[in-house]
Amino acid sequence: MVYPPTGAWEWWTVGVGWLAAALLLPGAAVIAMRMTAGRILIVIGCGVVITYSIFSIVTDLNTRSRPVHNALPLPFELAVVTVVLAAVTVAFAVAPSTRRWLESAQPRQGSSDAADG
Repeated sequence: MVYPPTGAWEWWTVGVGWLAAALLLPGAAVIAMRMTAGRILIVIGCGVVITYSIFSIVTDLNTRSRPVHNALPLPFELAVVTVVLAAVTVAFAVAPSTRRWLESAQPRQGSSDAADG
């Protein structure tokens, strides 16, 4: 891929990358602050990555014998690894242990420091 992007396919790839980054980076920051909204951003961002990677895999399989094959934005092997890593990330984000970890940082309702002493 040549930068700056020149064709519609290249702009599409850049747009998907920016969208994924715009969801995953804030999602990671928010979940690091132990806020539940981070889980939603991570799941949506991984969904974007998985969808685009599956699209790349299908396109790769359909163009193996054609000259356009070398112009694909994401090699087949990398797309498969990307799908696996994104799926594992989603599994960790929605795991019950992650929910418990996030909830343990939330203040308990009905308790305050003034009531303790």
